[in-house]
Amino acid sequence: MGMSWSDSVSLKYRKYKMYMIFNKIDGSVHIMADIIPNEDMLDNDSYAIVERDWAEINPTHVYRFIEGEVVDQGEQVVDQVELARMEQEAANNAYKSSRELLYPSIGDQLDSLFKAGVFPAEMAERIQAVKDAIPKPD
Repeated sequence: MGMSWSDSVSLKYRKYKMYMIFNKIDGSVHIMADIIPNEDMLDNDSYAIVERDWAEINPTHVYRFIEGEVVDQGEQVVDQVELARMEQEAANNAYKSSRELLYPSIGDQLDSLFKAGVFPAEMAERIQAVKDAIPKPD
């Protein structure tokens, strides 16, 4: 199997170039990266891929793809009230992501409920039919 497109780009080249990948429908930035993350994007009419030097990109600016051109729309304005609200919401919900790391997988939870017999009879029959059709190896 031949070398992939991303492997063929030298590390030196990657260091100085950036790809701006835009959604052609609304002109918004999909992603900015030093390599094209998915080669399928090369043949996809939904994306516009524009190569730029890193030095040309200001990370505080908003870019759009309008009528085939990259348009620098200037400094991104941050609504401090909205930012504070979002930060508070994230702080209020931080426990959720901590719990998710410690919970058993959904599959394990469902299997435990099945074994405890808490599913309605019809659901238990459907689950048992799958288990019977595909038995667990010894």
